[in-house]
Amino acid sequence: MMLVQAAARALLERRPIRLAGLVALALGLGIALAVLPLNVLGLGAAAALVVAAGIAILAEPALGLALTLIAGPFEPLEQIRLGLPIDSGQALFALTLVAYALRALGARGIPIAPAGRSAVRFSLPILVFIGVGALSFIPATDGRAWLKEVVKWIEVVVVLVLTAIEARQPRIRALLIGALFLVAAGEAVFGMYQFALRGTGPAEFALAGGRFFRASGTLEQPNPFGGYMGLSWPIAFAFACAWLAEPARLALRRDWAGVRA
Repeated sequence: MMLVQAAARALLERRPIRLAGLVALALGLGIALAVLPLNVLGLGAAAALVVAAGIAILAEPALGLALTLIAGPFEPLEQIRLGLPIDSGQALFALTLVAYALRALGARGIPIAPAGRSAVRFSLPILVFIGVGALSFIPATDGRAWLKEVVKWIEVVVVLVLTAIEARQPRIRALLIGALFLVAAGEAVFGMYQFALRGTGPAEFALAGGRFFRASGTLEQPNPFGGYMGLSWPIAFAFACAWLAEPARLALRRDWAGVRA
């Protein structure tokens, strides 16, 4: 429908080149849908989605931060169930860093807001922790696992600083908070389904003789899931209290018109 409307608009505006391009695109899509098998179409749609997301992140790096927040909790699921060499969260974060690097080159540096400087100072204890933890390389038996954990903590510092810099813009702040709430709500709903509605699960997660099961979400383990929920719900609760504070104050004053507004 959108292609038809765009083609009609181009025809009315007498733009033959654009019209020819739209017609060719429509014909190409039609032939692809008619000839190609569903699995190839699925791969093509996934590839197109990845390319579109990459272009969007390069245009607005903060979108990459938001998508990384959404994809992060899926890392264990992707590695355990799908066996992927790199999870989507890591790929998105790497692309986000590239986008920020390109922005810095274009602007000759990233402006560090006061919030960013505070985040850098706040990160110093984490950097000390990383430095101490890096010494575990000496007795480590798996160098790959050691490197993975060190890189993960460095990423925490980078995300903290970038978020503090970007969050000074109301639009970006709303985007990041919305992404956090979206994935947390999804994990909570999935966890409730695992706990009481699914009716099956690993034997070691069983409670009350198998009537209930410990929730693990997409994190595949109850303890990380509980930690993620424990970090997310206080933020959501604080925002809910702030959002309800003004209507509650007006209600106490019997200002019902203000509550409705």
